[in-house]
Amino acid sequence: MNELDVFHFESQRKNFEDYAQPNGGVFWFARDLAAMLGYESFPSFKNAINKATRACVTLEISVADNFKQIERDIDGKSEQDWKLSRFACYLVAMNGDIKKPQVAAAQVYFAAVAAAFQKAIQNAAGVERVLIRDEVTVREVSLSSVAKQYGVENYPFFQNAGYRGMYNMHLAALSRVLIKG
Repeated sequence: MNELDVFHFESQRKNFEDYAQPNGGVFWFARDLAAMLGYESFPSFKNAINKATRACVTLEISVADNFKQIERDIDGKSEQDWKLSRFACYLVAMNGDIKKPQVAAAQVYFAAVAAAFQKAIQNAAGVERVLIRDEVTVREVSLSSVAKQYGVENYPFFQNAGYRGMYNMHLAALSRVLIKG
């Protein structure tokens, strides 16, 4: 089973993403998240929200960008609720009642999402590195061709002179500096 498929309502099999609300961005209602995490009453869920907002304050992350308190109509009554960002949902799940199996499933889900995101970023960095390497290769071939056309006979010496001009050191010294970090 894929870790990203774990976070569902048991009876309806709707997943976390099915509850996303589009509104210029994406958000989730706290009451929906409470039900998804197995809370039977919203007041008992507020403790997880309070801990999550305190985590934002401690980390100097904007509470207003992640937790928007609202009033909304629920079963014909105006009820207090929050619009939560994905990050807020993550923080609430991490601060939820760990005795609830749904909270544990949510924690696994968000950990898997974070790992997938990190892997995507690493893959993108790898692709960018390959593209830069290809671009450098193309430019080196072009430089070599132009240098040869203008009579450069010792290309490595010519190339090293370029490094000395740019970095005030030859290639070997520059390599040592880069390796030492």
